[in-house]
Amino acid sequence: MTKNTKLYFIGIIALITVTIGLAFVTKNSFTGDYDLNKIKKQYNLENFVYFNIEDSEYFNESISSLDELEKSSDLIVKVKPGDGKLFYNSIERPVKIIDIYSDKDSLKKGDTIYIQEPFSISYLKGMESMSSEKGYVLMNSNQEYIIFLKHLDKVDGYKYKGNEKITYVPVSTRLSKYCRQERPLLVKESKIDGGKLYYKDFKSSSAIFIKADDWDKYNSISSQVYDKYR
Repeated sequence: MTKNTKLYFIGIIALITVTIGLAFVTKNSFTGDYDLNKIKKQYNLENFVYFNIEDSEYFNESISSLDELEKSSDLIVKVKPGDGKLFYNSIERPVKIIDIYSDKDSLKKGDTIYIQEPFSISYLKGMESMSSEKGYVLMNSNQEYIIFLKHLDKVDGYKYKGNEKITYVPVSTRLSKYCRQERPLLVKESKIDGGKLYYKDFKSSSAIFIKADDWDKYNSISSQVYDKYR
Protein backbone atom coordinates (compact mmCIF):
# COMPACT_ATOMS: atom_id res chain seq x y z
CA MET A 1 0.00 0.00 0.00
CA THR A 2 1.47 3.34 -1.04
CA LYS A 3 1.80 6.33 1.30
CA ASN A 4 -0.92 8.23 -0.58
CA THR A 5 -3.27 5.26 -0.32
CA LYS A 6 -2.68 5.05 3.44
CA LEU A 7 -3.39 8.77 3.82
CA TYR A 8 -6.55 8.34 1.76
CA PHE A 9 -7.90 5.57 4.01
CA ILE A 10 -6.90 7.44 7.18
CA GLY A 11 -8.83 10.45 5.88
CA ILE A 12 -11.89 8.32 5.13
CA ILE A 13 -11.81 6.78 8.63
CA ALA A 14 -11.46 10.21 10.24
CA LEU A 15 -14.40 11.54 8.22
CA ILE A 16 -16.57 8.58 9.22
CA THR A 17 -15.63 9.05 12.90
CA VAL A 18 -16.54 12.75 12.83
CA THR A 19 -19.80 12.01 11.01
CA ILE A 20 -20.81 9.39 13.58
CA GLY A 21 -19.95 11.78 16.40
CA LEU A 22 -22.04 14.57 14.92
CA ALA A 23 -24.89 12.16 14.28
CA PHE A 24 -24.79 11.02 17.91
CA VAL A 25 -24.89 14.58 19.23
CA THR A 26 -27.66 15.52 16.82
CA LYS A 27 -29.67 12.43 17.75
CA ASN A 28 -29.40 13.29 21.43
CA SER A 29 -30.51 16.85 20.70
CA PHE A 30 -33.56 15.58 18.81
CA THR A 31 -34.63 12.97 21.36
CA GLY A 32 -34.10 14.85 24.63
CA ASP A 33 -31.11 12.81 25.82
CA TYR A 34 -29.23 15.95 26.89
CA ASP A 35 -30.16 17.57 30.21
CA LEU A 36 -30.44 21.35 30.43
CA ASN A 37 -28.37 21.58 33.62
CA LYS A 38 -25.66 19.45 32.02
CA ILE A 39 -25.48 21.82 29.06
CA LYS A 40 -25.36 24.86 31.38
CA LYS A 41 -22.39 23.37 33.22
CA GLN A 42 -20.56 22.28 30.09
CA TYR A 43 -20.97 25.43 27.99
CA ASN A 44 -20.80 29.17 28.61
CA LEU A 45 -24.34 29.98 27.54
CA GLU A 46 -23.94 33.65 28.50
CA ASN A 47 -22.39 34.46 25.12
CA PHE A 48 -24.72 32.37 22.95
CA VAL A 49 -26.32 34.61 20.33
CA TYR A 50 -30.12 34.74 20.12
CA PHE A 51 -32.33 34.32 17.06
CA ASN A 52 -36.07 34.99 17.03
CA ILE A 53 -38.60 32.86 15.13
CA GLU A 54 -41.71 34.82 14.15
CA ASP A 55 -43.45 32.50 11.68
CA SER A 56 -45.01 29.96 14.08
CA GLU A 57 -48.81 29.75 14.19
CA TYR A 58 -48.98 27.20 17.02
CA PHE A 59 -49.44 29.83 19.73
CA ASN A 60 -52.18 32.40 20.26
CA GLU A 61 -50.57 35.79 19.68
CA SER A 62 -53.86 37.67 19.19
CA ILE A 63 -54.57 37.87 22.93
CA SER A 64 -55.05 41.44 24.12
CA SER A 65 -56.39 41.09 27.66
CA LEU A 66 -56.18 38.96 30.79
CA ASP A 67 -59.76 37.79 30.20
CA GLU A 68 -58.84 36.43 26.76
CA LEU A 69 -55.73 34.78 28.19
CA GLU A 70 -57.76 33.05 30.90
CA LYS A 71 -60.42 31.81 28.47
CA SER A 72 -57.72 30.34 26.22
CA SER A 73 -56.08 28.40 29.07
CA ASP A 74 -56.65 24.79 30.14
CA LEU A 75 -54.53 25.34 33.24
CA ILE A 76 -53.43 28.39 35.26
CA VAL A 77 -50.86 27.60 37.94
CA LYS A 78 -47.87 28.84 39.87
CA VAL A 79 -44.90 26.55 39.32
CA LYS A 80 -41.27 25.97 40.22
CA PRO A 81 -39.29 24.60 37.23
CA GLY A 82 -36.80 21.74 37.48
CA ASP A 83 -34.16 20.47 35.05
CA GLY A 84 -35.08 20.06 31.40
CA LYS A 85 -34.37 17.89 28.38
CA LEU A 86 -33.32 19.35 25.05
CA PHE A 87 -35.25 18.45 21.94
CA TYR A 88 -34.90 19.74 18.38
CA ASN A 89 -37.04 22.86 18.80
CA SER A 90 -38.12 22.82 22.45
CA ILE A 91 -37.05 22.10 26.00
CA GLU A 92 -39.23 19.83 28.13
CA ARG A 93 -39.33 21.00 31.74
CA PRO A 94 -40.79 19.15 34.71
CA VAL A 95 -42.37 21.74 37.01
CA LYS A 96 -43.77 21.39 40.51
CA ILE A 97 -47.20 22.95 41.11
CA ILE A 98 -47.09 25.44 43.96
CA ASP A 99 -50.60 26.83 43.54
CA ILE A 100 -53.59 26.16 41.27
CA TYR A 101 -55.85 28.98 40.03
CA SER A 102 -57.79 27.25 37.26
CA ASP A 103 -57.71 23.56 36.37
CA LYS A 104 -59.65 21.21 34.10
CA ASP A 105 -57.56 18.12 34.95
CA SER A 106 -58.05 17.52 38.70
CA LEU A 107 -54.44 18.33 39.55
CA LYS A 108 -53.30 19.26 43.05
CA LYS A 109 -50.54 21.23 44.75
CA GLY A 110 -47.25 19.35 44.76
CA ASP A 111 -47.99 17.50 41.52
CA THR A 112 -45.40 17.48 38.75
CA ILE A 113 -46.43 18.38 35.22
CA TYR A 114 -44.37 18.98 32.09
CA ILE A 115 -44.08 22.12 29.98
CA GLN A 116 -42.70 22.16 26.44
CA GLU A 117 -40.89 25.49 26.30
CA PRO A 118 -40.57 26.84 22.73
CA PHE A 119 -36.85 27.48 23.14
CA SER A 120 -33.88 25.68 21.61
CA ILE A 121 -30.12 25.63 22.13
CA SER A 122 -27.48 24.76 19.54
CA TYR A 123 -24.17 23.94 21.23
CA LEU A 124 -22.25 22.41 18.32
CA LYS A 125 -18.87 24.11 17.93
CA GLY A 126 -19.11 27.09 15.62
CA MET A 127 -22.92 27.02 15.76
CA GLU A 128 -23.44 28.15 19.38
CA SER A 129 -26.79 29.91 19.48
CA MET A 130 -30.28 30.03 20.95
CA SER A 131 -33.65 30.56 19.35
CA SER A 132 -37.23 30.78 20.51
CA GLU A 133 -40.72 31.24 19.21
CA LYS A 134 -41.71 34.91 19.13
CA GLY A 135 -39.68 36.21 22.05
CA TYR A 136 -40.19 33.37 24.52
CA VAL A 137 -37.57 33.24 27.29
CA LEU A 138 -36.54 30.07 29.11
CA MET A 139 -37.70 29.75 32.73
CA ASN A 140 -35.04 30.03 35.42
CA SER A 141 -34.87 27.20 37.94
CA ASN A 142 -34.45 29.57 40.89
CA GLN A 143 -37.73 31.41 40.23
CA GLU A 144 -41.46 30.77 40.54
CA TYR A 145 -43.85 31.51 37.69
CA ILE A 146 -47.54 32.14 37.23
CA ILE A 147 -48.17 30.54 33.88
CA PHE A 148 -51.11 30.10 31.50
CA LEU A 149 -51.04 26.74 29.72
CA LYS A 150 -52.89 24.65 27.18
CA HIS A 151 -52.77 20.95 26.32
CA LEU A 152 -50.70 19.65 23.46
CA ASP A 153 -52.64 19.74 20.21
CA LYS A 154 -53.96 16.37 19.04
CA VAL A 155 -56.09 15.07 16.21
CA ASP A 156 -59.63 13.82 16.87
CA GLY A 157 -59.64 10.32 18.30
CA TYR A 158 -56.06 10.39 19.54
CA LYS A 159 -55.55 9.48 23.21
CA TYR A 160 -52.64 10.96 25.12
CA LYS A 161 -49.93 8.45 26.04
CA GLY A 162 -47.68 8.40 29.09
CA ASN A 163 -46.90 11.90 30.31
CA GLU A 164 -48.60 13.57 27.35
CA LYS A 165 -51.77 14.00 29.43
CA ILE A 166 -49.87 16.19 31.89
CA THR A 167 -47.69 17.93 29.30
CA TYR A 168 -48.59 21.49 28.35
CA VAL A 169 -47.41 24.41 26.25
CA PRO A 170 -47.76 28.15 26.91
CA VAL A 171 -50.94 29.67 25.46
CA SER A 172 -48.93 32.61 24.11
CA THR A 173 -45.18 32.88 23.72
CA ARG A 174 -44.90 36.37 25.20
CA LEU A 175 -48.00 36.72 27.38
CA SER A 176 -48.25 33.39 29.23
CA LYS A 177 -45.47 33.60 31.83
CA TYR A 178 -45.16 35.98 34.81
CA CYS A 179 -42.52 36.27 37.51
CA ARG A 180 -42.31 39.15 39.97
CA GLN A 181 -38.50 39.11 39.81
CA GLU A 182 -38.36 39.38 36.01
CA ARG A 183 -39.18 42.21 33.63
CA PRO A 184 -39.99 42.17 29.90
CA LEU A 185 -37.17 43.25 27.60
CA LEU A 186 -37.85 45.74 24.81
CA VAL A 187 -35.14 45.58 22.16
CA LYS A 188 -34.65 46.86 18.63
CA GLU A 189 -35.29 44.22 15.98
CA SER A 190 -32.06 45.25 14.25
CA LYS A 191 -30.09 44.12 17.32
CA ILE A 192 -31.51 40.61 16.99
CA ASP A 193 -31.12 40.53 13.22
CA GLY A 194 -27.53 41.70 13.56
CA GLY A 195 -26.66 38.90 15.98
CA LYS A 196 -26.01 41.33 18.84
CA LEU A 197 -28.41 39.95 21.45
CA TYR A 198 -26.92 37.34 23.78
CA TYR A 199 -28.32 35.10 26.49
CA LYS A 200 -26.69 37.24 29.19
CA ASP A 201 -28.78 40.18 27.94
CA PHE A 202 -32.18 38.52 28.46
CA LYS A 203 -31.79 35.48 30.74
CA SER A 204 -33.52 37.33 33.60
CA SER A 205 -36.27 38.77 31.39
CA SER A 206 -39.82 37.46 31.25
CA ALA A 207 -40.05 37.82 27.45
CA ILE A 208 -38.40 39.62 24.53
CA PHE A 209 -40.38 42.33 22.72
CA ILE A 210 -39.56 44.20 19.55
CA LYS A 211 -42.71 46.35 19.48
CA ALA A 212 -43.42 48.97 22.15
CA ASP A 213 -47.21 48.37 21.95
CA ASP A 214 -46.77 44.67 22.76
CA TRP A 215 -44.38 45.54 25.58
CA ASP A 216 -46.96 47.95 27.03
CA LYS A 217 -49.66 45.28 26.74
CA TYR A 218 -47.53 42.80 28.68
CA ASN A 219 -46.92 45.32 31.46
CA SER A 220 -50.65 46.07 31.68
CA ILE A 221 -51.65 42.39 31.86
CA SER A 222 -48.86 41.56 34.32
CA SER A 223 -50.17 44.16 36.79
CA GLN A 224 -53.59 42.51 36.65
CA VAL A 225 -52.07 39.02 36.99
CA TYR A 226 -50.14 39.99 40.13
CA ASP A 227 -53.24 41.62 41.65
CA LYS A 228 -55.48 38.63 40.96
CA TYR A 229 -53.14 35.66 41.39
CA ARG A 230 -51.11 35.82 44.58
